[in-house]
Amino acid sequence: MGYVNLEVEVQQGENLCWAAVAASISKYHNPASFWTQCAVAGKVLNFPECCTSIDPCNRDYYLETALQTTSNLASPATGQLTIEQIRNEIDQQRPIGIRIGFELVGHFVVLIGYDDSQGSVTLTDPTGADHTLYYASFTQPGGYPGGGWWTYSYLTKA
Repeated sequence: MGYVNLEVEVQQGENLCWAAVAASISKYHNPASFWTQCAVAGKVLNFPECCTSIDPCNRDYYLETALQTTSNLASPATGQLTIEQIRNEIDQQRPIGIRIGFELVGHFVVLIGYDDSQGSVTLTDPTGADHTLYYASFTQPGGYPGGGWWTYSYLTKA
């Protein structure tokens, strides 16, 4: 059993999961980090006014780019991880960014834990929900609540 004590920020706009996840991972690795959702969005989208009015910045974007911006991307995005890879990252206190694909859109969450005795993983979602899912189910199409599937993983660093 392993767990990363990361509290993900609730996304400030319908499409800002990528910025919420990147800011949360940055603050986890460095509690003094200045990165906020609006700062990440403003830098990535080249729109400094995001912290004044989030609406123009409320758009889909790439978590990989956001994590590069905060200097927390350890390696380029990969597909699904094995339970051994998850165990290694979490045991090293490194949360994992996850992209969930839905029919028309994507959504980003953070994998923060695993439990070998239950065969489960725990994810925290910037919509405000946490999910503990069986790993075997999570790796299958429709394995995420709402019918989503795990498409990409983003390893992080301090």
